[in-house]
Amino acid sequence: MVTTNRLITLSLCLNLMLALLFHPLCSAQERVGENWTVVRGDNSPGATYSTFVETPNGRWLAAGPSGQLMFSDNEGIDWDYGVITNDKGRPVFGTINDIVVHDNSLVATLVSFDRARGQTQGETPLPFVGRTQLLTSVDDGDSWTITDFPIPNALFGGAITGFPFPGVYLPKLFVAPNGDLLAYGTTAQSNGASAFFIGGAIFRQNGSSWEQVAFEKGWLQSMDQAQGDRLVASGFATVLESDDGGFWNGYSLVDANLNLNGQPLDFAEKELLNASDIAFVDNEYVIQTQEFRRSRNNPNIIVASNQRSVIFKSPDPFAPSRNWSGTEVPRIYPNWINMGTNIVSVVDAAFSSDTGVGWTQVDASVTPRAYSVGRVDSQGLVAVGSGDEVWTSGDAGQNWAKILDQNPGSNMSIRGRVGNILLATGTSQTSAFASLFHSLDNGTTWIEVGQLSDLVGSTSIGTLAIIDDRIFATVDANDRIVTSMDAGLTWESLSVPTISSQGLKPVSAAEGGRLIVPQATTSSEVFISDDNGQSWTSRPAPLEFGDEVKDGRYVGNGRIIYLVNSFASFDPRLLTSNDNGETWQFEDPFQEIDELDRVANDPETRVIDLRKLRQTDLGTLIITGVQGEVLVSQDRGQSWQVVLFLERVEEAFLDWSIGEVLESDGRLIVIAYRNSPVSSAFKVNFAYISEDDGASYRPVEIPTSESRVAFQSGVVGADGRMVISGNNGAVYISDPLATDRDQVQNFSVREGESLTIEVPRPPISGAISFSYQLLPDSATAGSDFVPTMGQLSWAEGETTPKPITIDTLDDPFNEGPEILRVEFGLADDLIVSFSYEITITDTELMFASPFNVLIVSDGLIRTSENGDSTTFGVVLSRNPSEDVTITLSVDIEGEITFQPASLVFTPGNWNLTQPITVTGLDDDQPDLNKTAQLLFTTASAGPEYDNLAPAIAYVINEDNEPRDTIFSSGFESL
Repeated sequence: MVTTNRLITLSLCLNLMLALLFHPLCSAQERVGENWTVVRGDNSPGATYSTFVETPNGRWLAAGPSGQLMFSDNEGIDWDYGVITNDKGRPVFGTINDIVVHDNSLVATLVSFDRARGQTQGETPLPFVGRTQLLTSVDDGDSWTITDFPIPNALFGGAITGFPFPGVYLPKLFVAPNGDLLAYGTTAQSNGASAFFIGGAIFRQNGSSWEQVAFEKGWLQSMDQAQGDRLVASGFATVLESDDGGFWNGYSLVDANLNLNGQPLDFAEKELLNASDIAFVDNEYVIQTQEFRRSRNNPNIIVASNQRSVIFKSPDPFAPSRNWSGTEVPRIYPNWINMGTNIVSVVDAAFSSDTGVGWTQVDASVTPRAYSVGRVDSQGLVAVGSGDEVWTSGDAGQNWAKILDQNPGSNMSIRGRVGNILLATGTSQTSAFASLFHSLDNGTTWIEVGQLSDLVGSTSIGTLAIIDDRIFATVDANDRIVTSMDAGLTWESLSVPTISSQGLKPVSAAEGGRLIVPQATTSSEVFISDDNGQSWTSRPAPLEFGDEVKDGRYVGNGRIIYLVNSFASFDPRLLTSNDNGETWQFEDPFQEIDELDRVANDPETRVIDLRKLRQTDLGTLIITGVQGEVLVSQDRGQSWQVVLFLERVEEAFLDWSIGEVLESDGRLIVIAYRNSPVSSAFKVNFAYISEDDGASYRPVEIPTSESRVAFQSGVVGADGRMVISGNNGAVYISDPLATDRDQVQNFSVREGESLTIEVPRPPISGAISFSYQLLPDSATAGSDFVPTMGQLSWAEGETTPKPITIDTLDDPFNEGPEILRVEFGLADDLIVSFSYEITITDTELMFASPFNVLIVSDGLIRTSENGDSTTFGVVLSRNPSEDVTITLSVDIEGEITFQPASLVFTPGNWNLTQPITVTGLDDDQPDLNKTAQLLFTTASAGPEYDNLAPAIAYVINEDNEPRDTIFSSGFESL
């Protein structure tokens, strides 16, 4: 990848010095739950994209529903992801169907349905009408301007000229050979269940305004360039042509002579033909048609149900004869791309045709899930399957290569915490089977321990009960639970004498370590064990057939609560024991809660699909329901109050759900998600924060890159951070309130000096020992600082801060500020807990330049062994009497190249900057960053620039080879 720095007129003379003084910098954090950061998955969205374009500057960009973007600036090697938002900061509503380059800008069309606003003529439309918005970008898609399409109605151009059809719906764009921008499609209305498309419309941009240039019988769906600069278009029962895109001529297919296998089609058949694609190839016009049918309920309505696919060809379809010859084909080949020599169709596989009739499947593995396929040059194609897979072809679609193929892993479900180890289950990135994962650094990174089928003999495990760091869990067998004493590395199976064929429900831990395991709905037995599951006895419970036992836990004072529903969400009750599991009964505290009456105002019916039961540090019990309900109890479950009911108060129609309830930093946080208005497949996530132990909540949106992510599980890490997980392999973290040790995380020191930091005791009880180590960032160990490691120890009750000293080295290079890190971790190697960042400020000149030769740059001169380039400038500071020649050389061979090799300044151009481009070379050696001296030797017939010492510009070439990794005291040492 080549990056070119902007040339700016910053002249750095001989005596310029950096004079930054040492001072500590404070870096206060917001409280836990306010900000969330992705640490796994989600940063490579697996969403479907609907269009692709190469921008004027060579960026590859795909867009799709809700404004989702993915783009690459190096021809698909690396990809970034983003979203187009409206003026409220929310993703745009609708689907981006097409993007084109017009007047060196990007123009996209965004289509959706909106509520009808009424009209001044004609009958009142259906409740929803089509809406078109135009999105424009002048910076390769980094920012966008959104405007409504200025014409809300299309005017019929036939016998009832002037009749308006509201709901302009223009999903396609086309740039004509004369540079005009065309938008085409139809008018659309909807009753909420079905969409109705009326007529086919073409609009042309005329200066800064738009004008309607065509309105035909059916929805226009395809456009192509024919002979010369002529344009052709097709749609339902319609073909059109135009000389310039401003005036269109054509006819309905019912008026054409269409022959199939030598036999003419009759009027009824022609009336139902949808010409979805048109192309001019091999000097013939080709259209792809599908034969639709009439609605069985209303013959005036045409239903898009394909009865037969036919390809029609004609050498001159706009001659008076209007002759077309048809060939039936076995399937539809959608979304034609005319490559000049052939037609390509890429949706569920890559197909190619020379004539549009005979098609060849060239690659079955190319399977984009939408129409996100586009050209990148005369013969190049890019097909975007999703944010995780991209294919390219360089020969007009005849051969394909997959250039992006990544798997973030599917749903990650965080199950709990054993000491400092977080546990999760999910599908790995390398296997389709469920696995167990560990995180040793509070959710930042995850290690696959092994497949569940190998570890526990099952593909899934139930809710985890953790007693003194020992795990107990049910599995899918009906007569056993499993236990682990090493955080899931090894498991033991424990038999339970069940009589239910439907297995066991979640294990809970009662007073004294007693294990409680209810049976499923066909049995009324609850099993208890007082010896860690080695032996079991049963106790009767009032469970009946149809009762579904959900989450449960010991809540104090000998009381145990299990959530129970009968037939999914009906008849919510509590199965309780007040004597540590000896006797059991049903309690029904929900009958008094009017908010749960949701069935025809029946006072005897309460509906809530109980999901999870949690208890706060202050003893508050919290029940969450599947539909966004949060109930709290302050009396160990005797009475309950609804404090959140998202489906009633927060846009109920968007189908809310509660994923998890967590407690940290003195606050409760409910993780909730709902559907996006665009589609139920897209989710929006929130953290509802309570500062008063669940009495009231305020929402904070959790922005995600992948709109299909819904967070459904979570845990509080060992350092108080919240860690949540969801589908697409996504894991997010929210850091806790900054403690005293976090208040000064960033420091600065001048090179060649020492810095001493007083490290506060971490907030961990007992005697503790922490390791620390200096790690390089942009600074280099051995040349910028002295590599150091050591330990800090505190006795139980000791609070005195411990000092560490960082010694920096003064080098002769002009490198600017550089950074190293001090990382701290528990000496048992389990977790890296916190780190400091040290900035070393440079004492040298930015550039060592001789008098009268100036270096012009906007910063440091850096290259890399990846081939990165930097451009800077050289200029003279005063007028020479004779021409001046500057010859360039480098002191280290094999690190950089430069262009040009020499410069010539004259008395006429002495004050005009001339550019120099330096490029890094790869030496295939892990030799760290190297600083090369670029020498400027001057020669002149005049005395001003003759025999001067060479000017020097220091160029830092960054290494790209992986360095040996050594793990020492729980830290990664490079």
